[in-house]
Amino acid sequence: MEIRQAVLEDADQLAAIFNAYRSHFGGKSDVSASMEFLKDRMMSADSVIFYAYDERSDEQSAIRAVTGFAQLYPSFSSVTLENLWILNDLYVTETTRGQGVGRLLLHHVLHFAHERSSKGVILETTPENTRAQAFYKRNRFVRDKAHHFTHYFSEQK
Repeated sequence: MEIRQAVLEDADQLAAIFNAYRSHFGGKSDVSASMEFLKDRMMSADSVIFYAYDERSDEQSAIRAVTGFAQLYPSFSSVTLENLWILNDLYVTETTRGQGVGRLLLHHVLHFAHERSSKGVILETTPENTRAQAFYKRNRFVRDKAHHFTHYFSEQK
């Protein structure tokens, strides 16, 4: 299992897993739109994407099977004058769940943030996603009880 930071040339192979992630959480399945979204994020340096893969080879070619990914967005704390990262997406394929892929990705994300002297990494999960909540708790994330988060989303197109 290897972890790599995605570059623009990786968008094609990441599109399918990103689309599966979107579909898993209720998004409309659209592989080409998923690929364009990833390319846009990478070209404009809006996000940092890491992906896990297994490389298998036969006599004719090497195949890189993507098993999971994490996408980070940069943010800042005006109060502490520090940068921080939003772990917006972390997804592992159903066939590789429970094999440590998510843990490897998360540890890579935390190392990345630490190397940049970041305040930390923040994330959110849905209230019913108790499996993810337990995963993050096992990996030293602390539930924030001091803040009340609200959001405003424009109407769906």
